[in-house]
Amino acid sequence: MSSEQIRLNLLQQLDAISSPDDAVTLQIALAREIQAAERERSEDNDWHRHLLRLVGDALTRRVLDRHTIRVLGQDRLRAAHLSSQDKDFEVVLNTARDYASSGIMPIVSDLTHLIATGDIIAVTNGHIHIVECKNRQASISQPRGRHLRQWQRAQQAAKYLTHGHVISNQGEVKVSFDVDEPLPPLDAVAKCIDDAWADPKGSALVDIGDRDRILAIWVRDLPVKEVVGHLSNDPAGWTMPAWAWFSQAVDNPDPFRANPYNLPMSADYRAALAESELILAHFVDLGVLEYEGIHGGREVRIRVYRKSGSSHIQARLGERVMDVSDRFVDQILFDFMPLPGVRSMILQMLDQVGDIDEQTPQEEATEWASPTVNATHSFVYPSSPFDSEPVAVSSLGMLEQIGVAVPFDELAAYAESNNEDITLTAVIQRDGNAWKLELVEADSEEYLTRGLNSDN
Repeated sequence: MSSEQIRLNLLQQLDAISSPDDAVTLQIALAREIQAAERERSEDNDWHRHLLRLVGDALTRRVLDRHTIRVLGQDRLRAAHLSSQDKDFEVVLNTARDYASSGIMPIVSDLTHLIATGDIIAVTNGHIHIVECKNRQASISQPRGRHLRQWQRAQQAAKYLTHGHVISNQGEVKVSFDVDEPLPPLDAVAKCIDDAWADPKGSALVDIGDRDRILAIWVRDLPVKEVVGHLSNDPAGWTMPAWAWFSQAVDNPDPFRANPYNLPMSADYRAALAESELILAHFVDLGVLEYEGIHGGREVRIRVYRKSGSSHIQARLGERVMDVSDRFVDQILFDFMPLPGVRSMILQMLDQVGDIDEQTPQEEATEWASPTVNATHSFVYPSSPFDSEPVAVSSLGMLEQIGVAVPFDELAAYAESNNEDITLTAVIQRDGNAWKLELVEADSEEYLTRGLNSDN
């Protein structure tokens, strides 16, 4: 079977998912295909692995919102090599099976381009759990090295998603804000593709908004002039024209760029778009974003400029000048969001950040924070010093978020009654239909639970 047919079959399997078990079955199939392609390095196999992970991204985007994906995807450098992980990766897949059998949707991070935090993201309604899988017995020693970095990164992500703000390891306050995203005119994009399919030359140019148009080309081995020569793309009156090939979103996936496998069209069309058998070009006038006037009681100016061949957005609030994230340009060019809607998003964001600057006290800045989802984190081990059964190790603060009552006052009183520092490890075990919390005093340094400090 050709690689193209394998990918189409997996796309159809993605569309048929109706349960966590179905999702795990798809991800195991993706893993086996990626591992097979890793055995022999070639340009075709590299591209095959890339598109397989794009299918993994499509599943991820069906269960997680783009802001959560962005937070969990920070610091991703390159896709993991599955075969070199050997039995460690099998532990990850088995843990994903366990979650799915409990009705929890697992996303295996290494089968995506987009997720860089945790081995598994376990998703339930209104809650995500960041899971790091370890193929060894749990220890009560303090995490170090890579283990510690994984812990810190996951803790930062979980706190940021849960509370809408976090203090980074560099001491910076990060705050998230809610903005209303406009709906992209995907029906108009699909119509352009249909028109191109019906055209003898395989091309169509359609306006999908004000100064916003799509060119669709089906590759039929015709001369370029014959394919597009009959189309008129006159940008008369445009003040800041910009354009991009949609293939850039395929080559460089991002939460703010559309995934071809998730667009509302037939599986054959989506596969053709990913395989470059269907080409899309997007032409817009970014000048529509520009604004100057009084908004929210403040003098506001939004301008678009070019630097090093790329388009960027800058905003002025009174005397303050700030750069606006390039994600907004990406959402226009690669996610087809309408220009007036994106301008409204930027103005909405400026409303919220207008009173915040580098001198704003942390307490005031975090009042504006917008939590995204209740997020927790743990390490999962096949056994522990206390039991031969699998065990999840988390902080007491994380456990509080899922409803475990932690007696912090009693722990503090117990600590004060001792003449020297002590370390307690909390073990939660099922006792019938209830969860039982046991505290074990350890001789070594405190581990992840940090039970004596409620701030942790």
